[in-house]
Amino acid sequence: MQIDFSPELDKVLEYAREEAMRTGSYAILPDHLLLGILRHADNDACRLLTRLGVDSTDLKHFIESQLFRRESISYSDIDRIVYSRNAQSTLNMTVLETSLSGEERSRAIHLLLAVSRSTGNIGAEFLGRAGIGHEQLAEGWRSMQGTAAPGPAAPPRSKPQKRVFSIVVDKNKIYS
Repeated sequence: MQIDFSPELDKVLEYAREEAMRTGSYAILPDHLLLGILRHADNDACRLLTRLGVDSTDLKHFIESQLFRRESISYSDIDRIVYSRNAQSTLNMTVLETSLSGEERSRAIHLLLAVSRSTGNIGAEFLGRAGIGHEQLAEGWRSMQGTAAPGPAAPPRSKPQKRVFSIVVDKNKIYS
C-alpha cells in the first residue's frame, strides 16, 4: 500500500523545515512539524485545536520559547537541514494514522495525531497540560467528521494474518 502526502502536508513539511531554520536548528524536530501545522493554519488540524479550546498563538509561543537559539540558519544551508530520529518516527506514525483512518493521503490532521503520540516534545507537553492527548484529538476529529464510532472498522478476514509494515521515506511519499 502506498500512502501519499497531500499538497497540504507537503506545505506543512516545507514550513517545518523553515521553522527549524528560523529557530536555529539543523534538525527538524516534532515541534517544528507542529509549528509547520500552525503556520499553515488552513487545515483540519488547526480547526480541531481551535475546537478543543487551544489558542494556537499561545501554543506557538510556548514551543518557540523552548526552541529558539541565538541565530537562525541561512537559506544557503537549507540542504543541511535533516529530520531528527524522533521526527522520522513521527512521520512514520503519520502514515500509520492515515492507514488507520482508511485514507490514502496523509494530511495535517494525521501529522497532528502522530505528534500527539510522540514523546519528549514541547507541543505535546503543552497540549497534555491542557488535558489534550491523542485520545482527545482522535475523538475530536471523529466528532468533526460526524462519525460516532471509535474508529474505522477493520474488514472481516477469513483467517488471521500477520501484517508487517516496512516504511520507507522518499521526498514526498512514504511507502509501506
